[in-house]
Amino acid sequence: MFYPEHDVEGSKGTLIKAHGSKPSYDGSAVYFAAENLNGTSARVTAYCGKILLPPMTIEEFCAIAQFEDTEGNRKGLYHSAE
Repeated sequence: MFYPEHDVEGSKGTLIKAHGSKPSYDGSAVYFAAENLNGTSARVTAYCGKILLPPMTIEEFCAIAQFEDTEGNRKGLYHSAE
């Protein structure tokens, strides 16, 4: 279980591994905001994650990337075009 730090900025939450739950690419993907998609993607691979969709720009609106975490779940990264 991951416990969030209450005295730091950024997204807060808890990750829980539940009995009977299985990692999946199916269903929704949670996207996390990131200032630097290339740098964050590098950190994903440094911590044994796998890049599924390298950072890419979607017109002038935003940039996204997707990765597989170490549990086998698909997650995303997002950066808004400012």
